[in-house]
Amino acid sequence: MSFAINLLTTGLIAYAILRQHFQSAGTGARLATGFSLVYVARVVVESALVYTLQILCLSILYQTKHPAVAIFQYTLAPSVGVTFSLMAVRIQSGRAQEVAASRSAFSFAKWPKTTTFPSIGAHSEESSVSRGSDNDKDGEKPVEQPITSV
Repeated sequence: MSFAINLLTTGLIAYAILRQHFQSAGTGARLATGFSLVYVARVVVESALVYTLQILCLSILYQTKHPAVAIFQYTLAPSVGVTFSLMAVRIQSGRAQEVAASRSAFSFAKWPKTTTFPSIGAHSEESSVSRGSDNDKDGEKPVEQPITSV
């Protein structure tokens, strides 16, 4: 009974999400981020399958009176919390990928080409390491001082 209810509710949730997606796409409306509701529906269905398959295995093992039924009984409750956490992480990571893809067309501030790294234990300008090409004069290569221990 629990298996059937789980399949029915998961199917109805996925149907509602997909119906909203196709209605929005039919009117020409798009989400501002370009994030697809199809991805959300897929995550919901895959996450629900974890619990549904555990219920199916539990039912089969219970009917055959197999001793491994205890394993599925003890892991059923923690898997619910893990499933919800994974669902939140997967949807957020999908959003982050969409945002990163949309920002890749923009140019960001560039790092300076010359960076000075002070040597350990040194307090003067002479013992620092300079790397870069912007401030090089007459084609000279930067001088690298070895790092010495204190």
